[in-house]
Amino acid sequence: MSEEKYTLYYIPGSYYSQKIENISFGVLRHAELSATGPKVPRLIRRFVATPEGINKRFKKATDTLLRYAEKYPDLREVYLNKLSNREDFYTGNSCTFEKTSKILDELETLFDEIEAQLKKTKQAQNSDNFWLLGSEFTAPDIIMVIFLDRLNMVGLTERYFGATKRVLVNDYYQRLGSRKSVQKLRAHVFDTVKVILGSKLKQTLPTILGIGSVILAAGAAYYFWHRK
Repeated sequence: MSEEKYTLYYIPGSYYSQKIENISFGVLRHAELSATGPKVPRLIRRFVATPEGINKRFKKATDTLLRYAEKYPDLREVYLNKLSNREDFYTGNSCTFEKTSKILDELETLFDEIEAQLKKTKQAQNSDNFWLLGSEFTAPDIIMVIFLDRLNMVGLTERYFGATKRVLVNDYYQRLGSRKSVQKLRAHVFDTVKVILGSKLKQTLPTILGIGSVILAAGAAYYFWHRK
């Protein structure tokens, strides 16, 4: 990958950051793909990754999109197309063991690229204080924070880097966690989830369990809280 392509879209990880839901739900459904086991509480995994949990989210999304398609006839095709595009994900067809394994294998090449880029940047900066593309912490680094944190949440970081494997990526991830802005982001995620869950717990249990985004965020908050 040439340096000219290191833009917000083409940086290593940006393509896979768009597939992060597939990776996350795929590993949660097939925990044997995780290097260390998902760091999401079993209770949450139970309702996120089981066929029952996925079907609940799909039904909720289907009902909402069909209701909007009827309410806004001018946008009917847009809503129906969105439903069609998301059907594979909500029905679990894009999170099968085979498809998830393929994406995880592809990540090996991706992390080779990230390691190579970090080595290039380190040599250019002649310093240990550097980020993905230089001395400045930029948008690509923000994308990498989100991407790597999600991989960590499902127990995948140990597969791709560590103290003896892709050591520059490992050092980079540790330094990301030392930034105050990243620490505040992680703390904000936890605080936000506490508020959301406090509100949702007053409602019926099926309602909260049907909200996939809340559950994933709760898993992230649980992990970061117990890692302190």
